[in-house]
Amino acid sequence: MVPTKLSYFGVFDYKEKPELASIVSSPNNNSGKFRLHILGLAYAKTNLDYMLDGYSQKVYKMCQMMMDLGHEVYHYGAEGSSPPCTENIQVITDAEQKRVYGDFDWHKYYWRYSAGDEAHKIFNKNAIREINLRKQPRDMLLISNGVAQKAVADGVSDVVAIESGIGYTGVFAKYK
Repeated sequence: MVPTKLSYFGVFDYKEKPELASIVSSPNNNSGKFRLHILGLAYAKTNLDYMLDGYSQKVYKMCQMMMDLGHEVYHYGAEGSSPPCTENIQVITDAEQKRVYGDFDWHKYYWRYSAGDEAHKIFNKNAIREINLRKQPRDMLLISNGVAQKAVADGVSDVVAIESGIGYTGVFAKYK
């Protein structure tokens, strides 16, 4: 049986995806390892204790798998996130989430959010700034929430935008 952590290996093994290799490989990167900028969610923490929805867990597991494969992983998420990664960058605080969503008990209710709400605007603005500080040409931007994070893809150049897990409406990226 193949370990779960390798389930995405074919997607990120550019030796098996020559069209992706022409986009992300460079003379300075012959190691076969990637630099990944993985977006968490504006409304949820990325950690094992936060079981609000499958998307936060999907982001956590993507970070884990890519770290296990030796890639460089930068996670951009909410305060209290703790995925396995090279660097965890906070782009929205608990106070900002509380201001937008109020006191919310995720154990009892599902989030009521909108992709255009203030929390998403804060998350996206801060993610753009932080990614632009760290990015290198041909890095990959892994989008976890479709059009809610399109502003980030539009605000960061010289990276390959990839929707890393489709299961929502509002798909926009060329690579999925």
